[in-house]
Amino acid sequence: MGKTNMSEIIFEISLPLDSDGFLRRECPLCLRQFKVEFTEEERKTVVQKEIENYLLENDLIQKSEDPNETDEIEYWCPYCGQSAKSTSWWSQEQLEYVQIFPYNYMAETINKQMKELKRQFSRAGKGLISVKIDTKELPYKEPWISPETDDMTIVHLPCCKFKIKLDDDWREPYNCFKCGFPYI
Repeated sequence: MGKTNMSEIIFEISLPLDSDGFLRRECPLCLRQFKVEFTEEERKTVVQKEIENYLLENDLIQKSEDPNETDEIEYWCPYCGQSAKSTSWWSQEQLEYVQIFPYNYMAETINKQMKELKRQFSRAGKGLISVKIDTKELPYKEPWISPETDDMTIVHLPCCKFKIKLDDDWREPYNCFKCGFPYI
């Protein structure tokens, strides 16, 4: 569940990596999946930043007033070469998984408020006015995501000194995920 820190809610969310340390990504345009290499430092910062940006874009959290925030980063699809914001590269399963955490926090908060409201009305209803509140609790959703498989072939990108994984049967030109440089 989310931890609360003053007016900030912190969710600790882990996404599965394959045994080589690669995270699955999906092009928002051609919908092909590939993987990008993540170091320990990137795992802690990049994924958290992308999760925060996704939650911001979907009005699930409020934007920070921090003037040091940087502009949105764009990445390129290795397959089709099109660019998109860094928050656009989630697979459908990752999106569903990430959305469970703020939903569960919201459900827990609303359920607590409804219980308190019922309690207050049941005490007040002993006089002239009787109010019955009959509500169902919002269900808790169990967070689950598939373990990452060890599929795809590693491709070295010398332009950014970076590695990605592409479909084993991909024989077409490809692009660097970070800078878009085309490789033939």
